[in-house]
Amino acid sequence: MKRIFKTMVMAILAVSIASLVGCKKENEINPIPEVNDTTESSFTLGGTSWVGVYDDTFQGYDAKLIWSLDFTSETEGEFFLELTVAGQPQGNYTVPFTYTFDGINGVMTGEMVNNVPFTYHPADSTITIEMVIGASTGGEELVPLGGMTTFYQRGTGHDPDDGGGNEDDGVVPGEITNEFPANTTWLASESITYHHESFGDIPLDLHYELIFQNDHIALMNITVEAFGTTNEPQQIRFNWTYDSNTQEGSFITKGVPLPFHYDSENDQISTEFSFDYTGGGSTSGNLTFTRSTQKAIKIVLM
Repeated sequence: MKRIFKTMVMAILAVSIASLVGCKKENEINPIPEVNDTTESSFTLGGTSWVGVYDDTFQGYDAKLIWSLDFTSETEGEFFLELTVAGQPQGNYTVPFTYTFDGINGVMTGEMVNNVPFTYHPADSTITIEMVIGASTGGEELVPLGGMTTFYQRGTGHDPDDGGGNEDDGVVPGEITNEFPANTTWLASESITYHHESFGDIPLDLHYELIFQNDHIALMNITVEAFGTTNEPQQIRFNWTYDSNTQEGSFITKGVPLPFHYDSENDQISTEFSFDYTGGGSTSGNLTFTRSTQKAIKIVLM
């Protein structure tokens, strides 16, 4: 019983992303690598992918902002934000932009990004950007989250998914794409009964969140709910492939494919999936995912 419920102590927080701003929170100083930014550089950003993580707090709970930064060309790119509060995913948000870059300094602009400066540091091959959002649980005043964030190129060992037992799952970033199902999120749930020798039958609700990133990596966050409490999500990573002609795809980890099918008529994804949620058993059977209907929250400048 302890093993099942050891993390079932946090309530889910419905945190709304309300704004993306390019200013620092008051009284906060985040050092950036010392580098001569006037050094000439022939470095180009088109086709590169970066990741930045910022740890913060929201209403007393740990909050983590994971930014994926993709320069899809020499003039265009996009951010992909994953926010968790108290270990619970709070939604994913895509922010497109256009940019200029002189080899060291650049500026991003767009409908939701207004002249946000960034700097490339050739000494350690990082990018620093002031990334601040506003979060609210409803009608409350916006709380700023984030700050000066350091971005590292994907695949250099700084990815947040590289640790925690994922280092040998064989999942690596692939070619950047905006083709379906990239940048989409899907949800599925199932109710099961787990039989415990001492406590008898325990009803469990399993919730699945499937996120297709645009670098051909898919994340599946799995939470277990029982008696009104929910554990911290466990995450499984896959590489993904998809053929739009046949509407068939595969999740791949350690070279082993798990087929999935997209039903365009019903806008659903189905797959056979097994998940060992206690260490002593697993769910098994067909899972049907529906596209997330979470309202897209407009990101505006403050």
